[in-house]
Amino acid sequence: MANFNEKRLTIQERKFLLQVWKFSNGAIVSITEGEKEKLGALEVTVTTAARTSSSTIIPSKYSALVPRILGEMISRMISGISVTSIFLSGDIDSEIFQVIMKELKAVISESQ
Repeated sequence: MANFNEKRLTIQERKFLLQVWKFSNGAIVSITEGEKEKLGALEVTVTTAARTSSSTIIPSKYSALVPRILGEMISRMISGISVTSIFLSGDIDSEIFQVIMKELKAVISESQ
């Protein structure tokens, strides 16, 4: 059975929609900047034992490392598969990234 959580964030006057579908062996995470849900950069990450492996399916136009970092973080937290989609309308700075990461960790932790 999947658990679904959704959270809206406003950071530095930019709006983000965070959606998490949690499964027994992984999670699908969608982060969208703006009001409407959109698919964006797509990263698939798998953690097994002590190894984490990532694959970029669709590269990010902005903040290129963000999908991989978040995907690997999620995969390690759940010890499974992470499918991460991130749609950004521009680069994000470290403050925005830190808030998104903190909120994502909280959402995943509460659904475990």
